[in-house]
Amino acid sequence: MIYWSWGWWGNYKTFTCYIDESKSDPSQMVTYWSDVRYSAWSSDWDNFFWYYPCLLNTSWVETAKLKTTDYSKDTSWNSVNITSWDNVMICFPRLWVNMSKSWDIITIQITDDPNKSWFTYLAHSRTNSDKDKFYVWAYQAYSSSNVLKSWSGQTPTTNIWNDVSRTRARANWTWYEMFAFYQKTFIQILYIFKYKNLNSQSTVWMWYVWWSAKQTTWATNAEWMNYWTSSTTWRVKLFWIEDLWWNVNEWCEWYYWSWENHYLSYDNFNLTQSNYSTTFVRSEWAWWISKAYWTSELWFMASKNSWGQSTYYSDKSASDSWTHIPFMWWQWNSWYEWGIFHIYANNASSASWYNDIWARIMYL
Repeated sequence: MIYWSWGWWGNYKTFTCYIDESKSDPSQMVTYWSDVRYSAWSSDWDNFFWYYPCLLNTSWVETAKLKTTDYSKDTSWNSVNITSWDNVMICFPRLWVNMSKSWDIITIQITDDPNKSWFTYLAHSRTNSDKDKFYVWAYQAYSSSNVLKSWSGQTPTTNIWNDVSRTRARANWTWYEMFAFYQKTFIQILYIFKYKNLNSQSTVWMWYVWWSAKQTTWATNAEWMNYWTSSTTWRVKLFWIEDLWWNVNEWCEWYYWSWENHYLSYDNFNLTQSNYSTTFVRSEWAWWISKAYWTSELWFMASKNSWGQSTYYSDKSASDSWTHIPFMWWQWNSWYEWGIFHIYANNASSASWYNDIWARIMYL
């Protein structure tokens, strides 16, 4: 059965799935409820999610919607500039989410119905300001005159401090930021509904994991929105985003912890633990995730860990020190350990850490 909500402007869809953490096989942990009308892997999910690639200028205006199988063209087949000037972005229109956990069962609902007041839209909110869309950069960031840009044909800029990355992201214009925690979890939810499998390395492959250095942005410009091969030296994209994980590490903004205290922010992130709306106690941080810690705002953070890279969530969640600046995904030459649920942290507040942490940028 499909449950519909009606308004004068039309009908809406609400879909439900649950994750059973009492199971260990990631291909069996996700179950659709009877309101789900699409099958796993179906392109119908993409139509419902309604994301698309575009060019966005620093005045927050979409200057072109891009042809999905050739980013160098707009949807009318006109040539566009994707190597300089406007940023190549992926637009994620607002959807509402409701999540809860009871014992080993996590229930997730997603809807396009704005009338469901008990649903949240954390990924589309900046403090008290509601947003219809957020934008994520299609490429890993390149620093041009100390401004981070999403351009094709550039080598990602790495080995810059966390605060410097933040400053260069915001240098685009107001509301530009480094990619942040709630937008990360929103994309994770889209992945769960579409692929119905928590092992992203088996569904969307390992990505670029076996080579010697960070790679230039461009490889998937002419590929479909979900593209991968069995090669460990080729690049793939998910939801139109090239190198969503692998190639180089990415900072995860709006989330910070020190000792056993964790902090979340909806806006104006900083490293002084001010302007935060949520504080919670440290969960278990090591090795592969088997159970997710739960609050109404904290999604898919490890509360219990396993030792199996192909069981449960199939990704590592770990930290190296007591003061943590999170980054996500992972870099080349790390093999099977990291996928869409991965998050790692280290004391990187005032110094570069490794040579391959960089920023993906968003506009919210």
